[in-house]
Amino acid sequence: MKQVKLSILVISYNQEDYILRALEGAAIQQTNFPIEWVIADDFSSDKTPDLIKDFCLRNSIAFTILETNRNLGMGWNYQRGFEA
Repeated sequence: MKQVKLSILVISYNQEDYILRALEGAAIQQTNFPIEWVIADDFSSDKTPDLIKDFCLRNSIAFTILETNRNLGMGWNYQRGFEA
């Protein structure tokens, strides 16, 4: 039987005022199965990417951050996160 795994997808773009609350809300969920975090940042020009990395490292969260060198827009950013 395959083990269940929860995938948490977070998309972000210039969310430095809100991103920590979103991450904290997901991180407090309790499960008895593995969780994978996929975070797709859409070329934020503020502190969002740094806040995400610091949060994940501080909380020992296994994560994948998808970065890009240009703004893709919400739809494309979500799609690449979902595919990951």
